[in-house]
Amino acid sequence: MKKLLSLILVLLLLTACGKNLEDVSSIVNAESESLVANESTTQSQSATLSNSFIVNAESESLVANESTTQSQSATLSNTFLETSSQTESEGVKVFKNNNCVSLGAYHLSMVFCDFYGDDFESRKKEFTEVVNSGYFNTYFLPLDTYLMTELEIIAKAGGSAFISAGIIDTNQIESYVNRIKIYIDTANKMGYGDIIEGFYWDEPVSLFDMKNEALYEYTKALYKAFGKRIYPIMASGDFLLEDAHSYTFEEADAINKQHPKALSYATDIGFDYYWCDARSEDGKEYFSHTRQILLNYIGHDANFWHWPCAYTTELSNSVDGITKANEEYCLEHLNFLASDILSLEYPGGIVLYTYYGKAHDNRYNTMQHFLEFKDKNGNYTIMPTAQKWKKYSQRLLELNNLFSSKKAKKPTFNFN
Repeated sequence: MKKLLSLILVLLLLTACGKNLEDVSSIVNAESESLVANESTTQSQSATLSNSFIVNAESESLVANESTTQSQSATLSNTFLETSSQTESEGVKVFKNNNCVSLGAYHLSMVFCDFYGDDFESRKKEFTEVVNSGYFNTYFLPLDTYLMTELEIIAKAGGSAFISAGIIDTNQIESYVNRIKIYIDTANKMGYGDIIEGFYWDEPVSLFDMKNEALYEYTKALYKAFGKRIYPIMASGDFLLEDAHSYTFEEADAINKQHPKALSYATDIGFDYYWCDARSEDGKEYFSHTRQILLNYIGHDANFWHWPCAYTTELSNSVDGITKANEEYCLEHLNFLASDILSLEYPGGIVLYTYYGKAHDNRYNTMQHFLEFKDKNGNYTIMPTAQKWKKYSQRLLELNNLFSSKKAKKPTFNFN
């Protein structure tokens, strides 16, 4: 243990001195609403977490601050070491879940688990209950001080994870790859490296204005450094660009579109759109047609993902303009998009949007409200007084069992 921590410390301190790691806060931004993580933890915990990473609730991305001092970087190093030492345990059996069809939920990581409280143990308790519930097999995690704890919990449950790689500029690529290497190396040493499937970005161009050249160069660097999967998630309008290859990166940036060349290293791809009713034939056609447009757009085989609606958002095609998605609407989204994924040659999986109850300033119910989480006596635990979606919960359990039993065929990539 001492030898491992000493090795990690050397790596961290060398990186801190040579790469000038940023001083950033452990803040969650949910739909442009800030949530300070762990605001009521003990004074020492707050001091530690305040020198952690910024997590953005939509992309859970890291934000750079190039003016940090070496002493601040050393604080970050110590924070990461403390968290790693707390979570390392002997005899954790890691089950490689990499070959199944994935089923996950967005905004589901410890920083979003606040029902029992916002201290470390309360967040860990909720995250552990959700992971052990049997609803999901894949998780989307930010690079923060909770990561090693989360990986241990996921490993014990036989799951896998993608981690957020961050929204950056081209001049930050080397420092970010080195930063991610610290996490990957530590996960490998602790026995969790194999369950990290790859890296993801949520609507990097349209939502966070990441430049096409930066995404291209960054995904190329990550793929070459780690050989793991590269998964950008698109908004439905990001790739509707006719004759896209005639545009330069800069021209595509100017109209807020994703250039297909920027996706050259994407092993996985998907788009999100929650307001199209999958109960109608027109709705089904929209999802199938748009899926094929995106696959054609990137120009090479890739694992494909759908993002079913799993929150009570207002529906844009409602008669009165204020009708919200309900259990029936979300259940059909789940069923149809799961069926579409399983029909594909290279099924990536589905990611349900969303788990976190405060993701939209408490305006909607989410899976944190309506999924059935029970204790050994059958009593509801997380959000016990919220109205539960029994049919949805049962179907999600069935689909996770089905997805987890499927050995998904993966494309072969010959990226230069």
